[in-house]
Amino acid sequence: MRDTQLTVNCFSCKQDQAVKVNEKDLENYNNGAHAQHVFPYLSADERELLISGICGCCFDKMFEGDEDES
Repeated sequence: MRDTQLTVNCFSCKQDQAVKVNEKDLENYNNGAHAQHVFPYLSADERELLISGICGCCFDKMFEGDEDES
């Protein structure tokens, strides 16, 4: 199994983020498989970066205060 490092530029903060994935998993993802199924070894933030192009910090800032406080 070969790994590859992806560099993804966050759409919001414009910072490059590195994510290391297995090449076969990346191929499966690019062919329509769900990120949570093919990348279980990535953090939720890393998967979100691949899905939406938004890094974890920016994603958290976007949704600050949206949590149910009941």
